[in-house]
Amino acid sequence: MIAPARKAPGNWRSLDPLRSYCELRGMPVQQADEDRSGFWTLRETQAMIGWLRTRDSALIDVPTIRQWLALQPEGRPDAHWWSYLREAVAEYALDAGDAELPLDHFLDWLAEWGREARRRQTGLLLLTAHRAKGLEFDHVAVLDGDWLRSGANEDADATRRLYYVAMTRARKTLALARFDRGQAWLDALPGGPSDSPAFLRRRATPLPTPPPELARRHRRLGWRQIDLDFAARHPPGHAIHRALRCSNRSSGSYCPPDPGHGCWRRCCRARCCRCRSGSGRH
Repeated sequence: MIAPARKAPGNWRSLDPLRSYCELRGMPVQQADEDRSGFWTLRETQAMIGWLRTRDSALIDVPTIRQWLALQPEGRPDAHWWSYLREAVAEYALDAGDAELPLDHFLDWLAEWGREARRRQTGLLLLTAHRAKGLEFDHVAVLDGDWLRSGANEDADATRRLYYVAMTRARKTLALARFDRGQAWLDALPGGPSDSPAFLRRRATPLPTPPPELARRHRRLGWRQIDLDFAARHPPGHAIHRALRCSNRSSGSYCPPDPGHGCWRRCCRARCCRCRSGSGRH
């Protein structure tokens, strides 16, 4: 799905309503500007690597890894990351079979798989026309919008070329969205969308009132913007702990601060881990 957003990072926000709509409908969706490079630093990935390094053997095989993964939790909010690792091991099995190979060989392969996963499309991909340059997809939908608004230091013909870039990303099917007010570059095509046999024209469909969920905005925060110790600095009765209990009620993964230890704790079905230092960090 290609939007007419310009180069400025803030213009990716024009895709937020579409992303919210997909999530509301349960449709897999991702944005091309998302940094998915954190696979190697995932808690689940590091847990598996830690287990592998604590084994006595310098060799590893797929059945042993699968046996360990089978012991990991199901039905919890983090279960999809374990499924992600199972997917990686399944692909590794296609290369290695059940043979015992050096551990470092598997870890190098896993790191490369993680890098490739960053470029893998796992749902409806939302991107701007600028980001779409050089890419191709089987099916492309180009949204309507501010296609006639030129950016700074752009000539008057830049928007037409950009629309051409968006159109030519499709290998099989191309859908061109058009508001009732008209779309300048689409209407300027030979014969026009209403007369040319090259177009399969759909009648305008009345749109329902947008649900409030479409007003959601997605912001990707960096580590400097995340305060991991926020909850730990507040007493047990603070609203943050009630909110955390509600958000983790199905998994049973959160407990409020323990007055006897002066710190907070994270719990799982198998064990309860407490901060030993009393600093609130875990």
